[in-house]
Amino acid sequence: MAEIPAGYRRLEGSERRPAAGAHRVGPADHNETLSVSVYVRPRPDAPPLPDLEHWMTPQPGRRQFLSQEELASRHGAAQADLDKVAAFARANGLKVVETNAARRLVVLSGTVAQMNKAFAVDLGRYESPEETYRGREGHIHLPNDLAGIVEGAFGLDNRRVARPHAGRQAST
Repeated sequence: MAEIPAGYRRLEGSERRPAAGAHRVGPADHNETLSVSVYVRPRPDAPPLPDLEHWMTPQPGRRQFLSQEELASRHGAAQADLDKVAAFARANGLKVVETNAARRLVVLSGTVAQMNKAFAVDLGRYESPEETYRGREGHIHLPNDLAGIVEGAFGLDNRRVARPHAGRQAST
């Protein structure tokens, strides 16, 4: 288990367990480079997103849609929140690859060692009868000042989430 630094707290909803039938076979390669997608909250002053009734009222040809710029300005991330995530990344030696206010996304790149430190996780190599993957157990942790801003961080774990349906036939 990773040591949780003072001033950090868990990111709720981020807990992971090994895949069914998997076991840890060792640490992940500390020099492996990976990308992590960090999603932040909508801007604090954002109006609520339209509900289903909003889309059902006008006829399909008369519905008005927001441009990406309008979506970003009304419902996207606040620049201050994106800046805090970028500052966190730089403080941990991570590279900011992309920032997108409309998608509320900051993509970070760094080594396993840097990600372990930044997110207070212990990435390992796991094996199961179906796959070998990089994974973790427990929660992701973030500095207290990011805890209310970050809604999720994805990419630390690279296990498959979708499984093929063996024996399914395509319909004609």
